[in-house]
Amino acid sequence: MCGIAGFIDFTKVTANKDYLRAITDTLAKRGPDGAGYQLIDNQYARIGFGHRRLSIIDLSDNAKQPMFNKKHQSWITFNGEIYNHERLKYELLPQEEFISTSDTEVLLKLLDEFGTESLQSVSGMFAFAYYKESENKVLLARDPLGVKPLYYSFENDVFQFGSELKPFHLATYFQLKIDHEAVHEYLKLGYINAPRSIYKNVKKLSPGSYIEINLANQAITEKKYWHIYNAYQTQNTKDDQDIFEAFKKVADEAFSNRLVADVEVSSFLSGGIDSSLVTAVVKKYNPTLNTYTIGFKDEKFDESSYAKKIASSLQLINKTKILEERDFLNYVNYLPEVYDEPLADNSCIPTMILCEFASQNVKVALSSDGGDEAFFGYNKFIFIKKIRDNYSNSWVRKSIMAILWLSLPFVKIFDGLIYNFYSRVLKLRDIFRAKTYVGALKAYETVFTPQEISKLTGIKLADIQSEEDSLPNDITSLMPYTYQYYLPSILTKVDRASMFFSLEVRDPMLDKNFVEFAAQVPFHLKYHQQKSKILLKQYLAEFINPDVFERPKKGFNIPVYKWMRGELNLEWKELLQSAKWAELGISNPKEIFKLDKKLSKGQAINADKLWNIYVLLKWHKYWHHES
Repeated sequence: MCGIAGFIDFTKVTANKDYLRAITDTLAKRGPDGAGYQLIDNQYARIGFGHRRLSIIDLSDNAKQPMFNKKHQSWITFNGEIYNHERLKYELLPQEEFISTSDTEVLLKLLDEFGTESLQSVSGMFAFAYYKESENKVLLARDPLGVKPLYYSFENDVFQFGSELKPFHLATYFQLKIDHEAVHEYLKLGYINAPRSIYKNVKKLSPGSYIEINLANQAITEKKYWHIYNAYQTQNTKDDQDIFEAFKKVADEAFSNRLVADVEVSSFLSGGIDSSLVTAVVKKYNPTLNTYTIGFKDEKFDESSYAKKIASSLQLINKTKILEERDFLNYVNYLPEVYDEPLADNSCIPTMILCEFASQNVKVALSSDGGDEAFFGYNKFIFIKKIRDNYSNSWVRKSIMAILWLSLPFVKIFDGLIYNFYSRVLKLRDIFRAKTYVGALKAYETVFTPQEISKLTGIKLADIQSEEDSLPNDITSLMPYTYQYYLPSILTKVDRASMFFSLEVRDPMLDKNFVEFAAQVPFHLKYHQQKSKILLKQYLAEFINPDVFERPKKGFNIPVYKWMRGELNLEWKELLQSAKWAELGISNPKEIFKLDKKLSKGQAINADKLWNIYVLLKWHKYWHHES
């Protein structure tokens, strides 16, 4: 795991070695173990590849990057891990000689021999830039699910790329411009999806995609080599027991592959189904696996005791850090530095704390992201299923919508008395009004409604996401949609938090084969009789008594309302007063000041909206007022 940065300078004078070193070193926390900077001469452009190294596989200098293959006059700078690199080496490159045991060298030679077709063979998380002299092209690619990030820009004849947005702030040949449409998307969802970034002139490469830059004519071609929607086109028709046995093999391979490393690998353990299964399966291959947990002093939210029970059942060591409210507040100021693009997920804070805690002892930790998407685990899925199942009759739904619509003027009376009351009624109305399951989910996930954003910006908000129109209108559509649009925000959260503390986090349940297999599992093996994750629980029961893990989630909510009235109130007031609203495309911030007025009076308000604005203003001040 590392950080990469670089450029293709068609002017041959704008970007030099010093600039390459500077942009690469903005990513030093992603790779504290080493650095490499390589200028490559080409008849059409000056190419710069930079790399910051976090040594995981092959700790020797033979694996340092950028890496060169003299045979093909090719270069690569690579962030991530290829978990099946040993198998690919012997199956696809039997005649090749290797000077290292690194996955980087295997990937480089695969690209030399097979080009972009090799992306179908590799299993892992990755973002890389690759150049082969004979082809006069530079290739940038990102893994299927988008675990590893990659940004790029093309301004004034200079193409630039990087693992984060930080390197782009050093550019002198163009000025970063905030994308107001991206701000609209952020206000609506709390995150910004590819291909947008917060800046108009910087893009995110989409998951499962690559771009090729033709050096002769500066043409950029983008292609999607893998799409989650394709995985859901067929269903496994074998009997349930055969599917279960096949699932165990797929899970074992995906999970055990994540142990490939020349350093210690640990596991995050929350006590939930997903992390418990990952830990249990991996323990078969690594009996001395250490587990890391954070708990909360407030027992209403604390689940660390369950994690300890799981670890005890598996005879594993569990290291737990119990947090108080003060601990969370101490990390709030890290947010804009860690997340150089605004992300309004308040679980960013405990994620940072967990990553720092684990990083004090290890370089690699296993996570369990992807289980909710694969096996219908989100509470929001279950809520929408109940709504659609119980009120499927169009006459009943229309009647409920009419009642909700007519009641809105009266509902406002209670808005200051009952927490989020008016917003909840509006959201419920939009969920009932939705024509599809995905439409209902979009309404559920909305922070600021399109109507509210129009009030703030004076611009009618266009539908941000339309690709889901190709999905069937049934309950299963929620899973691929969430993989495509919501999961990337989770992966951003984990990538930035872990890399800030120089920790590599691996996601076994985001293995491509695991995801594709799970997509084809019949729905009744995911959700049945109001219980989700059927196959996961069935397999986990082979390791742990179900009495230990069959329980409702407690969940954890950051006390945003309390903080904004207390410890963060002074900063919140200052952010509101110093905000440069026009730069953010907010022409009418009166609605935001209304939120503040209610906050000052102690009235109940929508805490998600409050946090959304707070994170945005805090980010803007850090990167554009003070930088």
